[in-house]
Amino acid sequence: MFGKTPTERAFYKDMLANGIPVLETANLEFIYNKMVDTAVDLDFYDVLLGDEYISFSNPGGDHCVTVRKQNDETGHKFIFYTPSYDTAFANAELVGRILFLIVTLCASEKWLDITGRVQTGEEEKYDFDSDFV
Repeated sequence: MFGKTPTERAFYKDMLANGIPVLETANLEFIYNKMVDTAVDLDFYDVLLGDEYISFSNPGGDHCVTVRKQNDETGHKFIFYTPSYDTAFANAELVGRILFLIVTLCASEKWLDITGRVQTGEEEKYDFDSDFV
């Protein structure tokens, strides 16, 4: 997987598992056009644009991942779907490349929405005896 530090790797794992949080202005068609331009260089061949998704196939022509833009209570996200668990593992490197490229495109277009997403929970309060102080 991508990332040189544990923090970077955790970032990409989170994006893959929970989706890439983006602004409402994030444009799926723009990403599709960029992916078509780089398809051969990154070793995936068919890139198809649907109504609400982009579908990718591997060099063998097998569907390996679909990316959809979804909106839920936490905001807009690009979510990754694979046809099966086995397909995800068989195409893990390709899925990682696609993830990296989409995150990079979103960052360069200033579409990433990663501010204010961390939930820290409540502050813990402790009572202590003032004789210790």
